[in-house]
Amino acid sequence: MINHSKTMPFCTLMVLGLFLFSSATISQSQPDTLLIASYDVHWKGLRIMTIDSRSEISDDHYSQAITMRTRGLLKLFVDGRIVASSEGRLGKNATLFPEKYESEGQWDEDYYLRRISYNSDGTPSEIVIDMPEDWLDREPVPEELQHALDPLSLIIYAISDPWNLITNAANDTRDENPSGQMTSFDGLQSMAYQLTCDATPGKVKKRRRTIYEGPAYLCIFTGQQTAGYLRDGDDDKNSDEDEIEIRTIQIWLVPTLDSGQFIPVIIEMKSSRGKIKIFLKEFNQELSLEYDGEIGRLSP
Repeated sequence: MINHSKTMPFCTLMVLGLFLFSSATISQSQPDTLLIASYDVHWKGLRIMTIDSRSEISDDHYSQAITMRTRGLLKLFVDGRIVASSEGRLGKNATLFPEKYESEGQWDEDYYLRRISYNSDGTPSEIVIDMPEDWLDREPVPEELQHALDPLSLIIYAISDPWNLITNAANDTRDENPSGQMTSFDGLQSMAYQLTCDATPGKVKKRRRTIYEGPAYLCIFTGQQTAGYLRDGDDDKNSDEDEIEIRTIQIWLVPTLDSGQFIPVIIEMKSSRGKIKIFLKEFNQELSLEYDGEIGRLSP
């Protein structure tokens, strides 16, 4: 069995954050776009974390920044924070060329830093890792798996709907919907992802913890580690069911009123310690989706 005890806090936080700082749609025809959002993370009804994100898109460049902090009851036991950023160039046909990725954080006494600089073709030119020694006892990631987007750039790409999972799926059923497949490399481990979306919107009911009510698209995002496993003397890399389960996420997406970018309004995921729910609390633009005579809106 793989020992994830050293990395699961950060791994879980990053998976939670992936869709929360991924709001930007890639379109070379649109004007400059600024998207600012804040989310609350809840576990068993308690707020345990906040996430703030900022996305900037221009005709040929993108940048992404997020900050995650423990709050409430969790902060009494664990003082944790993560600050991550990514930037790069936009090419033709929604192609991304990352230039720099950095993720820095602290989990109680443990500090970590990951930084990747890239060549013009998107391959890593320099990788800087600063972590506790026992976090670094890992199997190597093959070079071919390192030629992938960083996590932030990858999710920006995914939410642009490059496979038309939502926009061209109106005549498909859930089981017949196509899926988008992606890979990422964060300096320590590589991941493979799949995104599948319902063809027609469901409904997000009014909840005290979120500011959106109305139609929304349900998407399933699944990620599985492919290399960079921690060594602990066991070669069975498929025996840790929690590692697979923690990376399966239900996400409800709604387009912005003016530019049509898909914004997460609610995210739900299971873990070995119970279900985690994430709610949109603030957003600097208007969201709107009309379906079956109902129009969804943000509440004041």
